[in-house]
Amino acid sequence: MDAKGDRVLRRFNPKSVRSVLDRDVNEKTLALHLRANRDEMEIGAFLNGDDKASFAKAFGTALRKARA
Repeated sequence: MDAKGDRVLRRFNPKSVRSVLDRDVNEKTLALHLRANRDEMEIGAFLNGDDKASFAKAFGTALRKARA
C-alpha cells in the first residue's frame, strides 16, 4: 500500500531481486526485504518472529527455483 492506503501492484524479476534478512544479535529474524535495483520493500511484516524465519526460508527456496 502507498502512503494514502491505496493498493499498489509491484512486480519483481526473480533473476534480479534479492531477499535481505534483518536479524538481531541472537540471529532471530526481524524483517525480510526484497531488493531490486533501488527498490526495496518489506514483506511479511505482519508475521511473528518464528513465522518470519519460516517464511524467509520457504521464500528463499522458491526464489532459487524461480531463477532456474
